[in-house]
Amino acid sequence: MILREHGLVDPTRTAAAVTTVFAERTTVLPEVLPPFPAGWPDRYERIAREHGIAAATFSEATAIIHALWAELFPPTRKDS
Repeated sequence: MILREHGLVDPTRTAAAVTTVFAERTTVLPEVLPPFPAGWPDRYERIAREHGIAAATFSEATAIIHALWAELFPPTRKDS
C-alpha cells in the first residue's frame, strides 16, 4: 500500500515481475488472489496507523489489492 500510495507501482512492470516469479516457481498464476492469512488484519492496521496509510483498514486495503490484481491480470472470459 505504501508503494501504491506514492505512485511507485507501475502496472506493466509489476505484472511482468509477478508473471516471472510464478513462472520460475512453476506455479499457476491465480485469476483471483486467495484469502490472506488470518493474522494479517491486526498487523496491517497497526502498520497502517504507524505510517499514515490512507487505506487504514484491512478490508479497504484488500479491496484495493484485489482491484489492482484484476487490473494487472484481467480474468479470462469463459463462455458457457
